[in-house]
Amino acid sequence: WGFLSISSLVHCQTTDPLQKKILAPKEMREDLNIYKQILVETHPGLFRYLTELEFYQIMEDIQSQIEKPLQFYEFYRLLAGLTAEIRCAHTTLFPKKDVLNYIMESCNLFPFFVYPVDDKIYVLFNGTEDTRIKPGYELISINKKEIPEIKKIIQRYAFLDGYGNSVLRRFLRGGYFSMYYYFFIEQPPQFNIVFKDLDGDIIQYQIAGQPYKITEKNYVANPVNSEMMSFYNKKNKNWGFQFLDELPSTALLHLYSFSGKGMNNEEKAQNAIQDFLNKAMKKIERKNITNLIVDLRSNNGGWDVQGKELFSYLMKSDIVTYYYRDQFAVTKDSEFLKYSDLSPEDLERAETFLIPQEDGTFKLDPEGNITLKPQEPKKKRFNGNLYILVDEQCASACAEFVAVAKSNEIGILIGNESGGAYEGGNGSTFINYQLPNSGISSNTPLVKYEMAVKPAAEIGMGTIPDYTILPNLEDILSGRDAQKEFVYQLIRERN
Repeated sequence: WGFLSISSLVHCQTTDPLQKKILAPKEMREDLNIYKQILVETHPGLFRYLTELEFYQIMEDIQSQIEKPLQFYEFYRLLAGLTAEIRCAHTTLFPKKDVLNYIMESCNLFPFFVYPVDDKIYVLFNGTEDTRIKPGYELISINKKEIPEIKKIIQRYAFLDGYGNSVLRRFLRGGYFSMYYYFFIEQPPQFNIVFKDLDGDIIQYQIAGQPYKITEKNYVANPVNSEMMSFYNKKNKNWGFQFLDELPSTALLHLYSFSGKGMNNEEKAQNAIQDFLNKAMKKIERKNITNLIVDLRSNNGGWDVQGKELFSYLMKSDIVTYYYRDQFAVTKDSEFLKYSDLSPEDLERAETFLIPQEDGTFKLDPEGNITLKPQEPKKKRFNGNLYILVDEQCASACAEFVAVAKSNEIGILIGNESGGAYEGGNGSTFINYQLPNSGISSNTPLVKYEMAVKPAAEIGMGTIPDYTILPNLEDILSGRDAQKEFVYQLIRERN
């Protein structure tokens, strides 16, 4: 291996005030007890993967570590570790309420967009003004911490559903990687980085961190990123439909979210996707399309009803089918409900739609609940060969759709394990609360979902596709869509 040492220190004036914040034991105990109360009183999935004994053991361990003053990020990591153990992607804990603005403006982050391939991590975009570090360079270490160690720490704190291993990929890329390194590993004044270039030569590189808003600008401005930007910086419509010229009788439907402009209530969301899919089905019928590709990659979810509606246009059976088995809540009168996104009217009506259970919890009444009603197949629906593209970013409502699609065998799934647990997650409505002394911002769900799916081979995993296809480094650097090409090949073979 060759060896090269280069430096590009540009010190930003931005300082993170939380780095200097010290919390007294009394302040931390108060915040910890409040957070515990929120979780125990209101979180319906608290003990889905974590036993009650394990929860209280973690609480005791945290108590033992806050008997002396701690720097803010030390305390934050203690609470975030507890949060990660709940294994709920909708239970999050961030240093500030407006975390996005915080990392954009106030934190000096690792300034490269990296991407995981197999067990390694590579640069995809250079977020500095320096042109010497190029896409495809392998990241070997940061401040003498090697990649396996960094990955292990990030995995420890990742807020995700269940035990999905491949979902960790989401936290090892781009802004997530930089943010998690800063929050959970260190907030260094500079980064001493070891890269391996495209020829296998080792490069030692030193650079100051910078706010993410500067990094994002450099992704566009730095000429070393131009080819990658041409591949990955395309603005696509949220929902799209097209016929594929390269394949006979084949259409592509993509939905990058289950939400959109103006869809600010369930009825509008339902009407919008019905209108979109009705038009698509008319075009499919008119062109006699026999193969349909539904691309859901990077769909982080949105309205549950939109996933249900999509399912009704793709069902193979004529039988009315349950999408959700049940939904549960653990309280109707906690003092913390006033911090939720439920309206005062909804809180007053809680008695009417919560059915008491023997264990003291509540089941949501399916009567009058659009979400819990079984799904009727649409008369005008697609009956041909269906291929569904999924990845680790298919989360929340999208992960629910993928689970039901797999269970009901409506098509062939290609890509990577979904980002939500197959058996269901937690969500619907949320409590947003800022702990009084630390200012740490918590977001916790109020409803536990149980999907109407066949039993999982392994509890806590995402939905596993029929064909797992992950891009290699050559695919990433050339902009080749290996998953889509695999689908094309399946269609050609079937034809």
